[in-house]
Amino acid sequence: PPPPPPPPPSRAPPLPAGAAAGRRVLALGGRRLEAPPEGVEEAEAELTLLGLVAIADPPRVEVRAALETASAAGVRTMMITGDHPRTARAIARELGLGGASPVVLSGPEVERLDAAGLREAVARLDVVARASAEHKLRVIQALTARGEVAAMTGDGVNDAPAIRAATIGIAMGRGGTDVAREAADLVLQDDNYATIVTAVEEGRIIYENIKKFILFLLCINAGLVLAVFAASLLGWPALLTPTQILWINLITNGLPALALGVEPIHPDPMARPPRRPDEPLLLRGELVWMGGWGAVMAAAALWAFAYMGGPEGGAGLREAQTFTFTILAFMPMFHAFNTRNVRESLLRLGLFSNRALWGALAVAAGLHGLALYVPLLRTIFHTTPLGLTALGLALGCSALILPLAELQKAALRALRPTRA
Repeated sequence: PPPPPPPPPSRAPPLPAGAAAGRRVLALGGRRLEAPPEGVEEAEAELTLLGLVAIADPPRVEVRAALETASAAGVRTMMITGDHPRTARAIARELGLGGASPVVLSGPEVERLDAAGLREAVARLDVVARASAEHKLRVIQALTARGEVAAMTGDGVNDAPAIRAATIGIAMGRGGTDVAREAADLVLQDDNYATIVTAVEEGRIIYENIKKFILFLLCINAGLVLAVFAASLLGWPALLTPTQILWINLITNGLPALALGVEPIHPDPMARPPRRPDEPLLLRGELVWMGGWGAVMAAAALWAFAYMGGPEGGAGLREAQTFTFTILAFMPMFHAFNTRNVRESLLRLGLFSNRALWGALAVAAGLHGLALYVPLLRTIFHTTPLGLTALGLALGCSALILPLAELQKAALRALRPTRA
């Protein structure tokens, strides 16, 4: 008998098409006209269906990674589009927005919700489809009514009301209309969502470095004020001359403070939730940290002045002031390393990860040496040359703030293993 016929080839299930595959579907129709139509209604009447066209407009490859970074940083992303709900849901799944089952709300469903219901719905909403200008505006108003910081992006005229109502309005610089750009607070030059995430990261870095700059300067000045105030209460002669105080503030403190403004952030700035809008610049723990180390520097200055016989005045006063001047100049330089991060160890941060700080310290130390050993500058700053023993003692006492800070950080990490 002849061999049995081979089995028919198995056919793979058809791929999803149209809106379910994230495509925009258009119907094409036509009719033959003998004369130009009088209006749109006449032109679109009695059309013959010619076919359906599915348009694929895939998201940029970097958007999914940007969404994951934003989610880790505590930034929730919501897609508001005029597309069909099936199209919007498919694109959201492709991007990982809302997981496997994104919550989608259509424009007509938004219309049926009152203000209270919409405020509750936006808390878990991922996508708004078939959205008009009014729907976009209501969604933004519902988010801001919940106390959230809402950023709205758009490019069209119908996006302008929502962009204006958002906490931060963002318009597209390339494809955006003039109306959208005028209503926005920020304009994207590349029309890329990933740029927004990068801007959030840069903003966090700048904010943290501004805090370091302010915290360092306030801590140093707290030490100076406490030292001078305590000496006056004790009835001692002046610890420092006015020119010496000015020199410390402008040179030996100012240069390291500027270098802290370019400090790399540790840990990853996008690995923690955003701060509250009403959060103060310096938290209570940072104020305590500032006052504590200011008191340590003041105590070191008082000890240095007393050790060199400054309270007795007389011929040794100038040398005592120079010794105290040197400690109050070098101790902030070492303390700049502690200010890089008030919690993490310097060894973990990397001793040379901020090369600008090392350069600033080298310049500041060199300038201070000129104030001690150049005759003309000694006259201006009322200093006297320190011998190797006195200079080594001043440097050693100033450097003690590094191991003390490491012990304090280790105790803090032991008491609070995770960041609050």
